[in-house]
Amino acid sequence: MTSQQCNTAACGGSCSGYYNQVTCAPNTDTFTQCGGGCPSGWQPTSVGCSSSCADFCNGIYMNATTCTRGCVPHAGTTGRKMITTSAESEYAYRAGWCGIGTTFPPMCFEGTYYLSQSLDTRGCLRAGSNGTCQDPDAVWRVSCRSFIQCTYNCDGVCVPTAC
Repeated sequence: MTSQQCNTAACGGSCSGYYNQVTCAPNTDTFTQCGGGCPSGWQPTSVGCSSSCADFCNGIYMNATTCTRGCVPHAGTTGRKMITTSAESEYAYRAGWCGIGTTFPPMCFEGTYYLSQSLDTRGCLRAGSNGTCQDPDAVWRVSCRSFIQCTYNCDGVCVPTAC
């Protein structure tokens, strides 16, 4: 909340020292305002009586609305997100490096649903038993660029879909 003020028209001419209108900062998730519904982009989550909105509160008179920031229009929809993963592997397994989604169809792997994957970078960490990086037992650092399935949350962030 960035400011509070008295809206005398909403109070019948007098606020009696209480505030009945607020202005919120863009990053505020929830606020309570006196009077009617929520402004555009906000959703009412509860209605009640607040003594800061009137001199009295009883079970019948509702004068305060709690508003929560509304979700982005595409919340709950499925999308895709790029991630980069790295691992160490022996050169003998080079045909399977970054194989999820390329060698295999899209699939669930270790709790993440991979749509596609491709080799991003690779570099020899340790030469193999014959002294070269092309020996089957040579160790390489491999980075894979993957597209994974995700679901957009209320803030528009694509969160990885668990499988």
